[in-house]
Amino acid sequence: MEEQLEQPQIETYIIACKPQYVNFLYGILINRISRGWSAEELSF
Repeated sequence: MEEQLEQPQIETYIIACKPQYVNFLYGILINRISRGWSAEELSF
């Protein structure tokens, strides 16, 4: 148990995103920047 606390393991996660999902998020980001919205306004 003490060995695990001393040397934490680094885990790697691979996320597969579809191009449509990436394009959707990019569009939201561009619209937010161009309209001057904050992240809080967009989430509401």
